[in-house]
Amino acid sequence: MGSLSFRDLEAVPVEIGVVIGADTLIGESDQAGWFTDGTPCTADTARDLVTQPDAPVWLRRWFTDPATGVTTSVDRARKRFFGGPELRFIQARDRHCRHPWCDAPIEHTDHVVWVAEGGSTTVANGQGLCAAHNLTKETPGWSSRVVDASPGRHIVEITTPTGHTYSSNAPPALPP
Repeated sequence: MGSLSFRDLEAVPVEIGVVIGADTLIGESDQAGWFTDGTPCTADTARDLVTQPDAPVWLRRWFTDPATGVTTSVDRARKRFFGGPELRFIQARDRHCRHPWCDAPIEHTDHVVWVAEGGSTTVANGQGLCAAHNLTKETPGWSSRVVDASPGRHIVEITTPTGHTYSSNAPPALPP
């Protein structure tokens, strides 16, 4: 009988509190780290947890001094919800609901591509929507994707359950 791996277990949401070097995380080193409760953590264990394909995984970044290795700071929260400057940026960029032909005020700031489907909590993957359109996009058959997030542009493509696609362009903040 072989050993049990994290990949053999049912996928469940997990927040990982692990201190490990970035080079270890990407596989360029096998230096051990530790879980934030003080338990040692092998490089293989950390990589297995982070790359589990079917479970939502949140990473909280821990920063260390490169010369001493002493922890200097940590992210305040896991990156799943928009807050602070990111929230204000999206609200300023979008100004009103980004659903085509809707000028309602922004009530929800949400992910274009859901976190559960690999979307990141970044301004490029964020959009402001009214409550009705944010709830609508959560129903079966609706999908969204960012087609252009280059500087000065933010275009989201929305696909309806009937297969129709529509583009939503961020409005200019000032006249060109």
